[in-house]
Amino acid sequence: MHLISIKVSSRVALQMTISDWMIIFATLIGPILAVQSQKYLERSREKSERRLQIFRVLMSTRAASLSQAHVEALNSIALDFYGKKKSYRAVVDAWKNYLDHLSPNTTDPAVWGQRRLELFIELLYKMAPTVGYEFSKVEISREIYSPTAHEKMELQQQAIRDGMADLLNGEKTLRVEIVDHNPQGSNTA
Repeated sequence: MHLISIKVSSRVALQMTISDWMIIFATLIGPILAVQSQKYLERSREKSERRLQIFRVLMSTRAASLSQAHVEALNSIALDFYGKKKSYRAVVDAWKNYLDHLSPNTTDPAVWGQRRLELFIELLYKMAPTVGYEFSKVEISREIYSPTAHEKMELQQQAIRDGMADLLNGEKTLRVEIVDHNPQGSNTA
């Protein structure tokens, strides 16, 4: 046993072993390390929950790619999947490919739409394992419920918005017809 002597005053001398010093050190540093470890675990759990939420929103809005929630989830990918982990980089790369395709282009709309869908499925496919799911590309693309009434309603709403925009921009006119409900010769006074 090694003794360490400390002279406190001319009359009192403390003798402490290395284990005594280790106990003091552990008593002082232990709580600090525990709090820091807890904070690290909380941040890690928060990030995991945000990634899972993004995945859930994108999966649940696959048929509504214009919805606000869908767009917000897409825009969160670069931030919440940022990191050095290979699987996260694969998600961010898939997002960048999808985003690049969404940029305006002159491709035939049918071809563009099909490619957009392929890139979106690839994004979800890369994202699934990072949040604890294993889906095939077929499952992602086919296992979805989207009533035709929703699609019809979206198309009608878009047609109304386009028509109103054309009207307000002066590109179209509004036809007004005046109808006389009183036939000539009748006097209702």
